[in-house]
Amino acid sequence: MIVSDNHKFIFIHIPKCGGTSVRTLLASYDSCGGGFTGKIGPLGRHEEVDYVHLPLNVLKENFSDIFAKLTYYKSFAIVRDPISRFGSALGQWFKNTKNEHILECSPAAIELGARCVLDDLISTPETLAPTLIHFRPQSDFIYFDGCKMVEKVFRLESIEAAQSELSAYLGLNLPALRHENQALQFRSRALKRAVTALRPVATPLWQNLPVPLKRPIYHALLAPPKNGESRLVNDQRTVVQVLEDAGLVSELEALYATDIQLYSNTE
Repeated sequence: MIVSDNHKFIFIHIPKCGGTSVRTLLASYDSCGGGFTGKIGPLGRHEEVDYVHLPLNVLKENFSDIFAKLTYYKSFAIVRDPISRFGSALGQWFKNTKNEHILECSPAAIELGARCVLDDLISTPETLAPTLIHFRPQSDFIYFDGCKMVEKVFRLESIEAAQSELSAYLGLNLPALRHENQALQFRSRALKRAVTALRPVATPLWQNLPVPLKRPIYHALLAPPKNGESRLVNDQRTVVQVLEDAGLVSELEALYATDIQLYSNTE
């Protein structure tokens, strides 16, 4: 979240919706000194929360002054197709809980992970656990007590095209948006096979390499997906296709019914 008292705007960072790029773009305007950009710790009656992603009921309970600013500051957020977002959040979950890359997991492991997450979300829908916050409904960051608190909502897929509109809305001359925290994939299947085969031998060597040497190797092996290209798991299906084939999409649509409506009503 970014709160600018000088320019009177608030950016609500919904997890897994490209918010890191926007937050980085607006960091110099932040009046909170980065207090909501990377901290995990206790908050009020909650043992551990991710301060980057605070649903509006939690914001009101613990930061009522900032919540009140939503009524008279400009405010905006970015939303994403809910099923695609769940797949992205699931990748984050594999990384955080298992130290595994979802694209290197089997479809069976992805299905099992998704079912574990769904069980947790159904049993504790108000969870603030840092390992599960990325799955909280997007509407929890937009609405409070049925009222829409965030004025402007953009789709992730069109945020670059809407950047001039955002600049005009905030009254700022924003530079070009740079993609941060972007999911990467191997540049070729051959590279992926080679790295997988060499991993048992290469991992100890990699861990001892200094960071300046790691960076060029990392960028030589990995790249963002090209426009229109889907990231593929081991059997050449996308994560969303794995979820579809596992029969989980109907459960996700029920869980995120409000988000689906929110997304469909956002241009």
